Amino acid sequence: MAIRLASCVASALLAFASPAMATDTLAVPNAAQIQWAVFGSNVFFRNLNDFDSSWLGCCYNYWLDLTTDGGRAMFAAFLTARTNGSAILLTVPAKGTASAINQLGNW
Repeated sequence: MAIRLASCVASALLAFASPAMATDTLAVPNAAQIQWAVFGSNVFFRNLNDFDSSWLGCCYNYWLDLTTDGGRAMFAAFLTARTNGSAILLTVPAKGTASAINQLGNW
C-alpha cells in the first residue's frame, strides 16, 4: 500500500514538473513605477529591467493581449495596483525572450 501511494505521489509530482510550466516571476514594489504603452491591441510594459536587470530592456518585450478576457482582466488589476501604488508580481514563460505576460497579481 505504501509503495502504491508513493508511486501515485511521484507520478503527480512529475506531472507538475513539466518544463512547459516553467516561468520567471518579477516583483515590482510599486506598480506606479512601471512604464507602459498601448499599441494596437497590446499593452507593453516598457521598463521591467529597471526592477531586475536580467529582464529584457525597453520597449516591446512584455505585453498583455487586450483581445483576450485574461489580458483585459490583468490590465484592470494592473491599473488598480498602479492607482494604489501597490506591489505587483508578474510572470512570463522566460524573461530572456519577448512574450506575453501570463500571470499578474499579488500572491
